[in-house]
Amino acid sequence: DILLMLDFDGTLVPIVNNPADCYLSSEARDLLSALSRREDFTTCIISGRSLADVRKRVGIKGIYYGGSHGLEISGPAMNFVHPEAEYAAKTMRSLKTAVRKEFGSMPGILIESKPFSFTLHYRMLREKNIRSVINRFKRLISDLSSKEQISILMGKKVLEVMPHIDWNKGTAVRLLGSRIGERLLPVYVGDDRTDETVFK
Repeated sequence: DILLMLDFDGTLVPIVNNPADCYLSSEARDLLSALSRREDFTTCIISGRSLADVRKRVGIKGIYYGGSHGLEISGPAMNFVHPEAEYAAKTMRSLKTAVRKEFGSMPGILIESKPFSFTLHYRMLREKNIRSVINRFKRLISDLSSKEQISILMGKKVLEVMPHIDWNKGTAVRLLGSRIGERLLPVYVGDDRTDETVFK
C-alpha cells in the first residue's frame, strides 16, 4: 500500500502571480478523488499554505491535509497542531504588521497571511528591485527578532517567515507515517526547496 504525499503549488497546480488565483483543475480533482477511494492508497496534500486554504482549494473529503509546512495536519484519524507554533503566533503577528507597513503598498509585492507564519511574494516585482527588497526584508526581520525566534524560508520568488522550530515538511511526513501506517510505502512529489527536507 502507498502513502502518496503531494505538494500543492507548483506540483498539483501551476505557480501563478497571485496565490489567491490558484485552483485545482477538474481533471486533477477527479484523479485525486479516485485515488482517495482506493484502499491501497492513502493520500495527503502537504503545503506551505494554511491548512484551511489548501483544504478549501482541494476540497476532497477523506484525505489528509498538511498546512503551514506541516505545522498543522488533519485527516480521517488525525488532528495535529505543533504546540510551539501556537506560542509563536503573537510574534508572527507583530512581525507581519511591520512588514505590511514597510512593503504592503509597494507595486509587485504581495503579503500572504497564515496562522503561524506569513509570506512575502515578489514574483511580480521588477527584476532590478528584487535584490534590494530581499536585503531590506531580511534586515527588517533581523532588527525586530532574533534567530532563536524565527526562520526565513526562501522559495520560488517567496520569502516566508516561520517560527524557529525544529520542524519542516520532512518531519511532518515522518509524523504522518508513524500515525497512519509505518508499513505504507511513502511517495512524495514536490517542486520547491521546502520539499527537499522530505527527500532528505
